Amino acid sequence: MTTRTDGDGSCARCGRMLGVVRPGRAGRPAKYCSSVCRQAAHRQRHRCAAARSEEDVRDFRLALSELAERLRGRAKVERGPHGFTPTATELVDLASQVQAVAIACDRATGLSWAAIASRTGLSRDRVRRECRTGAEVAARLARG
Repeated sequence: MTTRTDGDGSCARCGRMLGVVRPGRAGRPAKYCSSVCRQAAHRQRHRCAAARSEEDVRDFRLALSELAERLRGRAKVERGPHGFTPTATELVDLASQVQAVAIACDRATGLSWAAIASRTGLSRDRVRRECRTGAEVAARLARG
């Protein structure tokens, strides 16, 4: 058996030594010491890039307030030249944006995916997608 020669021979996540390679082993050299480290690295790479700082959380709250104010301002549904549907569609879109930003804000303040999913009735995967959408909406609102 030979010692690993990929990189410095340590796990890309925890830094533990990777061990030895069996002669004749095919495929890419290992980057992680275990499946636990590999999975943790995967989760970290795919985590919502929402927010980590107090400033980010403040931006989410401001975006949430602005969207909620827009929603309240359009609460009176009136019939237009194309009926009620365009107004209702606009309200649904705004409500969806409010929910997405709220999810991103909750995630930024430390709530788990499972906690957010159970409170919204959405799946964890859907919550993750909404978190990314919420971060994009908040960034767009912050730019003006």
